[in-house]
Amino acid sequence: MIAAGGSHSQGGESSVPKIAVLGESGCGKTCLCRRLCEDVWSQSSTWTVGCQVHVGQTNTGAIFELRDVGGSEVHASSRAVFYQGVHGAVFVADASNARSRDTVGTWRKEFIKQSKAQQIPCIVVLTKADVLSASDRFSLEQEGDQESGQDGGVLLLSAKTGLTTSNREAWQAFVAACTRSTPSLQMRSAAGSI
Repeated sequence: MIAAGGSHSQGGESSVPKIAVLGESGCGKTCLCRRLCEDVWSQSSTWTVGCQVHVGQTNTGAIFELRDVGGSEVHASSRAVFYQGVHGAVFVADASNARSRDTVGTWRKEFIKQSKAQQIPCIVVLTKADVLSASDRFSLEQEGDQESGQDGGVLLLSAKTGLTTSNREAWQAFVAACTRSTPSLQMRSAAGSI
């Protein structure tokens, strides 16, 4: 959970948790969103300017909204508007790039400072795991196990190759936590899966 402050709905009560997806440009946020919401992967992806909204559904029927926020420094001052009213945050970094992994703390600080959310669930997702060597992957998994007591832990995945059963279970648990982060938030049931 992250302490940050504010309202979880604008106008009326929403039945869909809104989740901010944050990280530097090119780290794989849009590919992750497309994998989680549409179960597709595209080799060609453009950088997001502003915010792109994706709506998905877990295989338990829970519907969620991802706010894929552009990571360019040029637009840093305007990102705060997309942080308002969220129920959870996903901090994304490129698993194969140490500099990208090091930016997660910076994104967390920006989110805390600019959002007005209350205690909300957070998770770190390291993308592009398919390009890691077995030893690098093992090291990052061990690091994630050590950090799992803080927030939602670390999820290591490849949007290209799809989600493992444990990735799906972790994502479903995260969406459920986002739903519970506001007592008045109720989930709709529907058929489908991530």
